[in-house]
Amino acid sequence: IFIPAVLAGMKPTLPRAGRSGRRRLRRWNRPRGHIAAWVMRHKAAVILFFTLLAAGGGLAATAVGSRVDILGYFSPGSEPRVASDFMNRNFGGFNPLNVYLKAKVTDPAVLKVALLCEAELTASGKLPAPSGIADVVAELNNALTGFNTIPESAAEVENLLFFVEGNPMIDGMLTPDRNETLMSVLVPSFDNTILSGLFTRLDAFLDGFRRGIMVEPNRADHPILLGYERLLIGNLLTQEGIKAKNAPDIVAGLSRAAGRYQPRIDPVPIRAYLTSDEAELILDNAEADRLAARLVLITTPSTLTVREAIEQTIGKGRALPEAETAAFAQSIVSRMTESAERDLLSELDKTLLAFVPALKAADPADRNYALAPFLWKSLPVPSGRNGAAEGSSVVGTDSPAVRFVPVERFEITGTAKLMEDIRSSIFGNQLTSILVALVAVFLLNTLVFRSLKDGLVSLTAIGLTIVVNFGVMGLAGIPLDFVTAIIAGVAIGTGIDYTIHFMARFSRERVRARTAVEAYRAVLVTTGRAIVYNALAVALGFLVLVGSNVVPMRTAGILLASTMATSSLAALTLLPVVMTVTGSGKGGNGNGRSGKITAFREPIAPTRPKEETHVRI
Repeated sequence: IFIPAVLAGMKPTLPRAGRSGRRRLRRWNRPRGHIAAWVMRHKAAVILFFTLLAAGGGLAATAVGSRVDILGYFSPGSEPRVASDFMNRNFGGFNPLNVYLKAKVTDPAVLKVALLCEAELTASGKLPAPSGIADVVAELNNALTGFNTIPESAAEVENLLFFVEGNPMIDGMLTPDRNETLMSVLVPSFDNTILSGLFTRLDAFLDGFRRGIMVEPNRADHPILLGYERLLIGNLLTQEGIKAKNAPDIVAGLSRAAGRYQPRIDPVPIRAYLTSDEAELILDNAEADRLAARLVLITTPSTLTVREAIEQTIGKGRALPEAETAAFAQSIVSRMTESAERDLLSELDKTLLAFVPALKAADPADRNYALAPFLWKSLPVPSGRNGAAEGSSVVGTDSPAVRFVPVERFEITGTAKLMEDIRSSIFGNQLTSILVALVAVFLLNTLVFRSLKDGLVSLTAIGLTIVVNFGVMGLAGIPLDFVTAIIAGVAIGTGIDYTIHFMARFSRERVRARTAVEAYRAVLVTTGRAIVYNALAVALGFLVLVGSNVVPMRTAGILLASTMATSSLAALTLLPVVMTVTGSGKGGNGNGRSGKITAFREPIAPTRPKEETHVRI
């Protein structure tokens, strides 16, 4: 409304219709006439060219992937890239990835699941070592007992956490009520080549425990245990830089060694305890010798069997207080069990080194950490999996041998997860948006031109532009991100604009009973000239972005400029050929005067004053 009002109030500045004016008009119209004639004579060649172009673009578009890497927005050598490179070199990453677990953290089953979750994070092989409360508890337990793993009782866990209570680092991992914990790892990049595979693997692990943890008695050939061991042994080999493809064979060998192991009690530390001040009952050397000799014969230590041994060896010679005797027996059981576990761990370590001699250079604590699940008395099993179906000795989840530990939440959080979700949304929403936009364009043009055929024809230039745009992205290795995701929308917007202008004018020229070549020539001289000027101006405007310091903005400037060129070229060459071949824009009764496109009708032979002294270009 505004522009016509302004033009109406201005004095026309049309060139005089002299000889020079007519010469300029002929120079302007002649090449367009040649173009129109050539295109209409070679319609098959034009269609073949654009078909091959679309096929090549579609093939190249299959290489387009989505990526949301904020650092990729900056040029190498820029301050953000330099700072991030420093963080990656010295700290392993700069972007936090967290796993949030809400459950009773002091429960050994929960801590074992947290430990395995940290192992899953480590298994990617591209991230630094994660930090979490399970790792802290295992290291404390290793310092006190020599076993680099989670203790078997909540009381032992509470005792270990007491040593680090109030530590600011622990406060960042564990809430004061000990019902929520956070495992963290630094990610060196937002690149989805690192994150997508990690999230797929991690989500598969978390899904098994989101409904709770089933706790089963452990045994050396438990299939769930073997799966955990393959994970831990694989991480140990990767950590030491050892390429071993026989990790399943190693774990199978360890399982056989653990299965045939017969507990052996070392009498030396047991006797040392019996004569120490730590013992609840004070024994002389003779009593200690007799009791130690009897204890080493017990294959399965328990409070009952140990108490019987105490009564049979030293109880006949003196009265034994009930409370002290019970506590004494329990202490002996703990030390006997620890001695047997230490011996089993030594046997497993020898078996591991026999399979992989290069692991002798590894820290013994790291080997201890990888082998420790064989020592677990109870095994955390995903609640979605029936242990009996996996070969468990427990039949069904109603058995009293199975304990259920509820888990309220088990989720991946952090900036890295947010960026990955955005990346997935961009890729999925891009396809949906394009389809919705194309359907909307089809319906709109069908209503405007009152023809289903015209609605379909109007999609040719738009579709070609979109396919070529993604083809260029695929050939150049340009990913789909925040910025490049808008280019398809711009392609649809400009494509439909040029398409409607061209089809409207071409249909009007055909209604005037012109031939296809005459109609095409008339459109090129009028509407075609406006389309070229518009595409050129918009392309130059977008090319300004090439000077931006932000890499995706430079990429977008180039892609948008090429989109303008593709959409205008398709509208001015492909569209008239398709309209002519399909008979689009003629009207419905075949005489060229049905007037279907009433919005674009005008008098067939408009009058023109004979004495006009201006030539309209």
